[in-house]
Parts: sequence; C-alpha cells; structure tokens
Amino acid sequence: MYRLERILKKEKRLKLKMKKILEYTSKKPLLIESYIDHTFGYNVLVRNQNIEIIEFNQDSIFNINVYSNQKKGSSSSSDLSYLSMKNTFKSACNIAKNSFIDRYNQLPEKKLLVTNPKNLFLLHVDNITINQAINLVINTEKISLNYDKKIVNSEGANFFYSITIKIIGNSLGLLSSYCSSLYSLSNGIIAKNNDGMQRDYSYSINRNFKKLKGPNWIGKKSAKYAIRRLSPQKIQTTFLPIILSSNISKSLFFHLAESISGINIYNKSSFLLNSLNKKILPDWCSILEDPNILGGLGSKPFDAEGVKTKRKFIVEKGILKTWILNNYSSNRLNLKNTGNSGGIHNWIIINNNRSYSFKNLLKIMNTGLLITELLGNGIDLITGNYSRGAVGFYVKNGNIQFPVDGITISGNLKKIFNNIKYISTDINVNSKIHCGSLLIEKIHISGI
Repeated sequence: MYRLERILKKEKRLKLKMKKILEYTSKKPLLIESYIDHTFGYNVLVRNQNIEIIEFNQDSIFNINVYSNQKKGSSSSSDLSYLSMKNTFKSACNIAKNSFIDRYNQLPEKKLLVTNPKNLFLLHVDNITINQAINLVINTEKISLNYDKKIVNSEGANFFYSITIKIIGNSLGLLSSYCSSLYSLSNGIIAKNNDGMQRDYSYSINRNFKKLKGPNWIGKKSAKYAIRRLSPQKIQTTFLPIILSSNISKSLFFHLAESISGINIYNKSSFLLNSLNKKILPDWCSILEDPNILGGLGSKPFDAEGVKTKRKFIVEKGILKTWILNNYSSNRLNLKNTGNSGGIHNWIIINNNRSYSFKNLLKIMNTGLLITELLGNGIDLITGNYSRGAVGFYVKNGNIQFPVDGITISGNLKKIFNNIKYISTDINVNSKIHCGSLLIEKIHISGI
C-alpha cells in the first residue's frame, strides 16, 4: 500500500516546494511562517459481518502567515501547485494590509526554533492491504458476536490507518519536517436481556501496527463491557466518592490543559487565572510533559510554529509551574514561549504516593461509584463548574454490585482536582495523557 521509500520521497518533494515558496517570499520585506500538512490513508468499517465502508483519503493543506508592520494575514489552500502557493501568499499579504495592528504578532525567536529534529520513531510503515484490513475487522466483530447469546447486534468494527507528512518553514531560516503514522482498531457491540439493550466498545490506538491490541482482545473486551452494563439501576441523589476509570480519567486533565492555555489566561476566561505557582493538585501529584517519548501519541520534535519541544513539569508536587503557551500568548503575557503551539504533548501523570492496582482502588473506596462513561460537556471554564451525565457501577465493600445509569456528577473542577485521593496503575495507553483510574473524594450525584 504505502511504502517507506514513497513516503520519504514525498516528504522530500514537499520540502523542496516549501523551500521554493520561501525563496519567492524572501523578495518581500516581510516575516513569513508557513506549513504543509499532507495526510493519506484509509478506513474500513464492517457491521454485522458486512462491509459498510472502504474509504481512501488524501488531504493536503498549505497555510501561510504573513507579518507586516505588526499586522498579520493568513491564507490557506489545498492545492500544492507552485502557482497556487504563490497566490495563497499574495492573498495573505492582502489580508495583512487590511488587518489591525497588534504588537504581539511576531515570529518566535530564532534561538527557540528547531534545527535538527530528533527522530522520535513516529513513522512505522506496515503494508496492510485492504483485504487484510477487512479480515481484521471481520474477525474482531465475529469474536464479539460469538462471545455470548446476550450479544445481539453490532455498531461496527473499524480499522483506520493514516500517514502524515508535516513540513514547516519561516523567513528566519527554519525548514524542518517529520512523518508520522497512526493505526487504530475499534469495535462497538450491543447486548440485550429482558430489561433492554446496552452498548459498549473497546479500541486500541498506536503509531506502530504491531503494537495494536488484536481482534481477540478487542472483540472479547467490547462484548464483556456491553454485557456487564445490562439491567442498570437508578440510585438516589446523594454524595459519594467516585472512581473515574482509566479510559475516561484523562478527560479531567484535558479540562486542566484547556484552563491553563494561554488564550484563556490572557482573555481572563479561566477559573485558574491566578493559580500560577500555586497548589492546584494534591502535593503527591505531578504532571510531566514529555514530547520526546519514542513513538508517543503526543510526541513531536517541534510544535506548530517550529519551536523545539522540551520536557517540562506542568505541575510539580501539586504546584502549577507554567501556562501552556504559543508565541502569541507568550508575547501577550510577557512570558517565555513553552513550545505548545497546537496544544499539549504527552502528559505523564506522576503518582508520588503509594501505588495501587485498580482492584485495590475499589477496596479503598469501599462504597461509591465506578464511572466508566461520561456524557455531554457541561463544563464552564470561567467558573470551573462541572456537570456531566455518567454511566457506571455501584460499588459496596470494594465489590461491584450493579450497573447504574441516568445519573449526573457535578461539582467544581478546582475542588475536584484537589480531591483526587489516589491514582491506580492501570494506565491508559490510548491517549497522549498517560493516567490510571482516579479515586475522587465525595462528589454530588444527581439520581432520582
């Protein structure tokens, strides 16, 4: 399908295109920043053992930012021909002329830019043919459908494969690139008994196909998950401790990342606005951002502005050490650029407390709720107020008793963060946020 030689040749050609357009733009007394993203791959979906989708995709984007007298113009095109790229540049120039002056519109300092990008082993080329992909998803779904008589239907098994080539350059001499791959296998299944139907799913994501969980693991797990949700019960409105399972615990830290992003800080639209160098998590908890994990889902040798990425503590022993900044937000806040244009990289949630297995976490909680799915998005980042629908299981004496649905968990994120008591060792590897299950002290549960 996609051979390594072909991918590397394509990267080289795109890099030459970028070099050529930068040479063209250098004739103007302007500051230029530009990138090319070229992505290609395919998607296969099977439902009830029938092929529903075989989809090939190939997308390209050329984006250019022009800075002129503290004015900025941006333009983009999906046409990577030299003529189109020149016209895109001219459009950006015209936009810049008619834009307002903003003294924070600048390129990153040259000393921050990447020079020799590290090889982070983000590209793993496996020539998985369409027929192989079809067999993979058919087998995954078949294992689920045959798992138990309670399994009655399927939401589909899906295999996704993509390659991305990223080129970046600017008028300060930057011209760098890297390639990455992404594979995923997922399966959604439906179970039924006399009380009704329930659905659940399982999935695996990796940059290396050989490290994906296989059909047997994903098929059985999705079926098992769907069956265990049958015959859910309602509970009374109350306050209870909860455990957020490792497949959803990352969501809390994504809310944290959003609340400390530069744009929300300089717009004064975050409940953590005055929290820099203050305690926001328990003192046994740290967050290390490591963009250089080999093969990591959040690994990058440079950010979206070409700034070299580096390891740093976001939170150290509970203390917030930095905002998440790109060049513009760092200028607005008069702080150092943190190399986070485009968002966060790999976050490792470090537990300096005693380590516990997931089973031990249930025992420690004793009585409460295990939350396995969150619904809706009732988060107000300005106040920190948090309210989301939830699905899970009632736990008593450290043992799961019965499934629960129709509940809402609510509170304030600032309090929720500080009320994290323990993190288990069952780390979810399907995300750039590496976190186990979280035990959170009593939280409001809205039931019946």
